[in-house]
Amino acid sequence: MLEGIISELTESRINKLITDTADFAVTNGVVMLAAKHLPLKRYRNIPITLFPSPIPKEEYQKIVRIQPMINKLMHLISQDSKFMCSVMESVAEVDDFIKRFLDIYHKHLVYCDDHQNDVLTLGIFRSDYMFGREVDELGTVTERAMQTEINTVSSGMGSIGSKKIDEMYNTMLKESPTSSLLERIPANVGNPEIGRGLALAWREYGSEKAVIVFFVMENETNISDHRTLEFNIYAINPQIIVRRKIYDQILDKVRTGEDGRLFVEDEEVAVAYFRTCYAPRHFPSEQHWDVREKIELSRAIKSPSIAHHIVGSKKIQEVLGRPGILEKYLDGDLVAATDIRTCFAGVYSLEMNEEGDRMVHKAIENPDKYVLKPQREGGGNNLYGAELRMKLIQMRKTEERCGYILMDKIVASSYPNYMIMDCVGKKDLVISELGIFGVCLTRGNTLIENYASGHLHRVKSSEVDEGGIMSGTGAVTSPLLI
Repeated sequence: MLEGIISELTESRINKLITDTADFAVTNGVVMLAAKHLPLKRYRNIPITLFPSPIPKEEYQKIVRIQPMINKLMHLISQDSKFMCSVMESVAEVDDFIKRFLDIYHKHLVYCDDHQNDVLTLGIFRSDYMFGREVDELGTVTERAMQTEINTVSSGMGSIGSKKIDEMYNTMLKESPTSSLLERIPANVGNPEIGRGLALAWREYGSEKAVIVFFVMENETNISDHRTLEFNIYAINPQIIVRRKIYDQILDKVRTGEDGRLFVEDEEVAVAYFRTCYAPRHFPSEQHWDVREKIELSRAIKSPSIAHHIVGSKKIQEVLGRPGILEKYLDGDLVAATDIRTCFAGVYSLEMNEEGDRMVHKAIENPDKYVLKPQREGGGNNLYGAELRMKLIQMRKTEERCGYILMDKIVASSYPNYMIMDCVGKKDLVISELGIFGVCLTRGNTLIENYASGHLHRVKSSEVDEGGIMSGTGAVTSPLLI
């Protein structure tokens, strides 16, 4: 459908659409800071596509439907300390970064016990999928949503990547023949639903004087997504005050009172929302770790809590595929477990045992069939092809490999589109990755709020293994349901 419509458009029409779409982006805040000009603020358009990108309608509806069940699953697993520690133990032995988080997690468990598990947390998750291309005996091609990862910390682009992108297509493509695409674009509720989760957490905390603090990095380029979320919170509840604090700069200004309340620069904090503290480079000193622990062991609602942070690890993702795990945490709901399991790609352990040896050997022999993933967030960490093979050869006999998982490389269909970067459009074959956001506000094991909260649809060139919006190798788009 999309390819046919593109073929109907003249070159001059396409060039005008590119110019108009880029203008819409920059005049409506679909922008990011140009890293090369920092700390000066010079804006460029967030990479976007000229047209929405096709994905199968039934698969889209399924992954939206199951997101609340994924929220529940991840939260309940995070509360099972025995399971969490047993799964992550082998990783912590070879990964100092994960070990430091586990150390805080153990103290978090004591804190929860001391407070009779009456501890509030806010999960803002994003479950990411690619659409695997499958061909049956008759040659019929189908596409199936296959989960690539579950993000539980700093799950970005849910605000700026939602409402304005919908408006962009509705405005730019309203004339024939592109107008026929619009009815196939599903509404994206990321803005306001993610902000609503933060507002609900603030209300649940119960102090009108307390603020929400966004802990952020210095020289953050994804500023529009942060600020759109912040301004959305104000629109939902004008009483709320949001403070943006550069984590590196407030280490000496974080304290807790005798009753456990958290204060940053003498303001009480209701919700501590992290858009940093997910990579080793974010902890250059012991004081950085001390402050993260102090925040965790306070009354403030954490998003994410240390438990939610760890449950998003790739190792947990690998274990979810084992028999009986889903059923255990979903109260025996076989329908929910089946729906979730149908989205799993093959994920394999690299433990120091016979099965781990077998998978290392298979991947070395067939490196283009797999992706090697460390326990890291933030993108750009995965290894493919020759790099994957070299890394496995290097660590095949060492316990270092226990800090990684192996995943089947998903073979996806590609579709024509134009990616617009720095206001310049380039035609390419692109592959989709769709993230479904979910919000869960919890008290102990009880889910106070639990809902799907919009989507982030990205594409990458079919010529690259890994695409990223911030790195300029991917672009934001909207689903075109087919």
